[in-house]
Amino acid sequence: EVAVPDEVVQLDVSTHAAWGGGLSIEQYLRRERVMRATAFARRGLTQWVLRDGVTTLASLESFAFEVTIAGRREKGRGHGIASVYVEPAHRGRGHASELCRRVHETFKKEGALACHLMSEVGPKLYAQLGYVARPLFSRRYAAALPTETHGATPPWRLLYEADVAAALSSRKLPLRPLRVEISTEHVLWHVARSRFYAAVAAKKTDFAVGAQAGEAIALWAPDSRDDVLRILTLYPGSRLAAPGAVFEPRSTEAEALRNVLH
Repeated sequence: EVAVPDEVVQLDVSTHAAWGGGLSIEQYLRRERVMRATAFARRGLTQWVLRDGVTTLASLESFAFEVTIAGRREKGRGHGIASVYVEPAHRGRGHASELCRRVHETFKKEGALACHLMSEVGPKLYAQLGYVARPLFSRRYAAALPTETHGATPPWRLLYEADVAAALSSRKLPLRPLRVEISTEHVLWHVARSRFYAAVAAKKTDFAVGAQAGEAIALWAPDSRDDVLRILTLYPGSRLAAPGAVFEPRSTEAEALRNVLH
């Protein structure tokens, strides 16, 4: 855990109702201290606050990440915006937009290449700030057949924290016009969050964080609150990852991917 200034503690107390996710206030404050201690947060987490004197009007967090722009063959820093919050008494007055504009100006002066955020309130607010809505794509993968067996030695191996860096670097990714890079630190941030919730629920915390079969790789983080396994990144192998590749779930070429998902 990390120690945080009193003003950050007060900000966390204010956002507990919005971001607490069923945790008590004490658990929520501890979660924030734990997450701020991760390498991902230490490298690039910034807390932004808009104030009028001593009154907090709005707040947000930003996380630094690596971004590649293929057309310019340029690699540099981008930022992800998260946890945009306005005190209930001050909502509807444009404070979130004002804070975002000031943060964006800071990013521009620093030479950031891109900024992104995920929103549940619809694109209109953020479109006014220059954001462009992007579609989400879904792909359905075939489950293992009930009769499928792999014998005593399965054709996959489980991955643990020490394996994440090598797994990510082994991927052969195609060039994209704009690519946000997932980092080892970012994956382990999600793992730390999962371990925190598992400890709160008195569940196992020494779980594997992924699997690999041939070129296919899956990295995940269990969520004890919903009893689901959240896949953080899924790499099917260089051929299936290539632009225009045709994916047939039951094909021989997809065998490694099926084994990872199994």
